[in-house]
Amino acid sequence: MDTMVKVKNLQNGKSTIVRINDRGPFVRGRIIDCSYAAGKELGLDKMGIAKVEIQVLGFAGKIHTLSSHKKHTQTQRVRLSNFGVQVGAFSRYAGAQTYKRKYTGMYAHYKPVIKRFTDAQGMTLYRVWLMGFGSEQEARDFKDNNDLAGAFIVRN
Repeated sequence: MDTMVKVKNLQNGKSTIVRINDRGPFVRGRIIDCSYAAGKELGLDKMGIAKVEIQVLGFAGKIHTLSSHKKHTQTQRVRLSNFGVQVGAFSRYAGAQTYKRKYTGMYAHYKPVIKRFTDAQGMTLYRVWLMGFGSEQEARDFKDNNDLAGAFIVRN
């Protein structure tokens, strides 16, 4: 864990650098699950899964120069994660938009989105979710470390 890697989508050539922060995935045939933001950079927001190449760049959150390590690559499928943190809920769309703007750009790897829900009585609620977490644990750690009163983990 805490390994910096370059992930390259072999189907479209797009790549991004990510930090491995947990032990998953625990699905046969997969070597990595990406956050929403990383997956979007790789073009996975449209395809969901793809064959990727992984190159280790460094450890302990630091990227080493290319000459300081050998290239280690492995090709398998990757999946875009669907965990998020709900940071607000509003009966009016304008309230949700204001809250979404508050979180836009605040966190580099997490994207605020508005989700519309209607309950059995026909009441509409607009929920503001931060998406892009690589795992449920990453979302939980984010919530716990950012003093987000009333926030909770969601799955898209």
